[in-house]
Amino acid sequence: MSTRVKWDTIFTATLVICALITTGLVGYRQLFGQSAGSASRSSLRGVFIPNWRSELAAGVPLGPSNAPVQLVEFSDFECPYCASLHANLKSVLERFPADVAITYVHFPLSMHRFAVPAARVAECAGNQGRFAAMHDLLFEEQNEFGLKPWNEFATDAKVPDLAAFEACIQNKEPVRRVIEGLN
Repeated sequence: MSTRVKWDTIFTATLVICALITTGLVGYRQLFGQSAGSASRSSLRGVFIPNWRSELAAGVPLGPSNAPVQLVEFSDFECPYCASLHANLKSVLERFPADVAITYVHFPLSMHRFAVPAARVAECAGNQGRFAAMHDLLFEEQNEFGLKPWNEFATDAKVPDLAAFEACIQNKEPVRRVIEGLN
């Protein structure tokens, strides 16, 4: 590995870490109404989750299951900050396809009108093996929510059976993965 490639890798990893920290701080502030700097030190301590691997069942794996770096992304398809993070994570996945994997966990925010429907659309595409394609498309075209029909998203994501997709998105039952992601 050349010195330049090594420094590029270190620089990229540093930028990704900074983006994750910034996104976490912004999300914390949005959810709890205070800046992370004003919180007491004890309230910022991490919480150990004994069965953390079982928590991954609430998400959809993207990337190789044996990747040495495993990230869990709690996200909302309508959230502009999440879209920004997605673009960064996607470039990391493209650059290190065998080394990094993401588990996407639905976390639709109540303030986003299309967050839950978009999560259902992703799951319906996932029923036909097209979750990753729909996941990327929803983030890239989130400004089209409400303007572009969901079946056009499905066509663009190359969902093979559009009739089954349409029946799935019309289903009124709660989507298991969306409920699990919120819990």
